[in-house]
Amino acid sequence: MFQVAVIEDDDAIRALVHDVLSDAGFEVEAVADPVLLAAGWRGDVILTDAISRSYSVAITRSAVSELRRRFSAPVVVMSAHAEIVRDRALLGADDVLMKPFELDDLVRVVGRVCSSS
Repeated sequence: MFQVAVIEDDDAIRALVHDVLSDAGFEVEAVADPVLLAAGWRGDVILTDAISRSYSVAITRSAVSELRRRFSAPVVVMSAHAEIVRDRALLGADDVLMKPFELDDLVRVVGRVCSSS
């Protein structure tokens, strides 16, 4: 079973993503802030919101690098901001999901990244 960390500050989105991925067979730990993710967490992928309220590509890239360094896992960024999605190569993320996304796409992307890691 693949382990997924979900970092999303919106309670409703975090609960929905948790439930969809759990129903698809993933083991999911969902938190509102990356600080709340257990220091010893080891899993297959981190699925995170754009991380920064400023929605800056540079700030998000720095946060993605920190998550990757801290947890040694691939990172998928979710964002409703086109500039974040458009500049995905600059983010250093393994993939990007544009909000709103189809739930089937969520499961497919997370599954693909888990299988690749």
